[in-house]
Amino acid sequence: KPNFKIQEVLQLASLFYPNWNQALAEELVKLFNLDKVMRVKALSKGMLSSLGVIVGVSSRSPITIFDEPYTGMDASARQELYTLLIEEYDEFPRTFILSTHLVDEINNLFEKVMILKEGKLIVYEDAEILRGAGYAVSGPKNVIDHFCKGKKVIKVQAFHNTTTSILYDPQSSSNKATALGLSVSHLSMQELLVNLTEKLVKEVLH
Repeated sequence: KPNFKIQEVLQLASLFYPNWNQALAEELVKLFNLDKVMRVKALSKGMLSSLGVIVGVSSRSPITIFDEPYTGMDASARQELYTLLIEEYDEFPRTFILSTHLVDEINNLFEKVMILKEGKLIVYEDAEILRGAGYAVSGPKNVIDHFCKGKKVIKVQAFHNTTTSILYDPQSSSNKATALGLSVSHLSMQELLVNLTEKLVKEVLH
């Protein structure tokens, strides 16, 4: 309710969550520099996000879902959020599900990564595997074609006598590409996910 004070929101939340940790909630209110007497309607976007994080983390629910929980937060507050999630996962292990557009900023938090495209699951992979699964190879077209045979090619670009192919390759054959004299550049996880969500990717992955 917009007229609720922060302390009232926390009191109400404590009634709904059997694992609710009031001491943790109090600690997080201080961490995010909130005043418990402030009313919800007076909070900025960043403060609202912080309040949502406080409720989500303090609930200690077996499955906790955060939908872009950093909205409105500055870089310092976002870093506090990421540190908090790691510490809380270590203290009270459970499943955190996060949706995000800041993939590279928080990719070190992930154990599993899901990519949804038009309501369909197109990738579900261990984050550690996915971090090294995307790379671009450049070189003569005939060598590129030979190297890419049987692999999942996301995109092909040609410029003069050089062809560049972007691959989704969880087996990570990039060392073989280097041995063939091809130039290799690894994609960040965000670059990989952007490429994997382009229109033609469904044909590539299935």
